[in-house]
Amino acid sequence: MEIKKKIFNYIFTVVFSVMGLFISFNPIYADTYYVATWGDDNNPGTLVEPWETIAKANTVLQAGDTVIIREGTYNDRIEPINSGTPGNYITYMAYPEEIPVIDRSVLITGWNEYTDSIYWADYTGYTIPLWEDTFEEAGFYCGLWPVFSLSDLDEPG
Repeated sequence: MEIKKKIFNYIFTVVFSVMGLFISFNPIYADTYYVATWGDDNNPGTLVEPWETIAKANTVLQAGDTVIIREGTYNDRIEPINSGTPGNYITYMAYPEEIPVIDRSVLITGWNEYTDSIYWADYTGYTIPLWEDTFEEAGFYCGLWPVFSLSDLDEPG
């Protein structure tokens, strides 16, 4: 009787230990996605049908996922909305032997003269008026001072 009890306890311990491993083991299924300047954000993010923007990757990536960025220049930020976990990081990397460039600078065009040497331009929904000191003889601008509205304009000090 004592032997049966020991065998039962042993089997009980082994079975529940193994079950505990399966219950506590939460596998992370990581995916690999691709971004290319010639892609489309409506694509599935595969090598053959990549996304166009890093911004799209930011919204999709989960813990353990990797996005491989193809060569080109991107006006994006790397800021995923989800977080990785210890050992299951979100990875952004370049495609092998290619050099993607993340360039957040923007060429502002469509300048309008406000008065004399003061100009303004619209940029992504914001009006950016600037005071510019000009060197007419040299043909270039000396300085730019952003202000937040045309009523804030004052000669820089």
